[in-house]
Amino acid sequence: MSTLPDPEEFMNYLEECGFNAIDAQMNEVVNLYSKSVTKAGELKKHARSVGFSYEAAEEIAMDFHNTMTKGAGK
Repeated sequence: MSTLPDPEEFMNYLEECGFNAIDAQMNEVVNLYSKSVTKAGELKKHARSVGFSYEAAEEIAMDFHNTMTKGAGK
């Protein structure tokens, strides 16, 4: 039966290989925010096209973005 490596040793191994876990995590967070902003913009545009007021469409988009990014980067 195989066991998982010690997390500290594994992190050291990855860093020695040139992999920076913190950079990778930050890249994931940036990608999540970028995709969320893009989708929120599309949602806002669609809400406006079906008759929602600018304020309501803005709130819908912000609620979507906040829900999608809640806890990102923690």
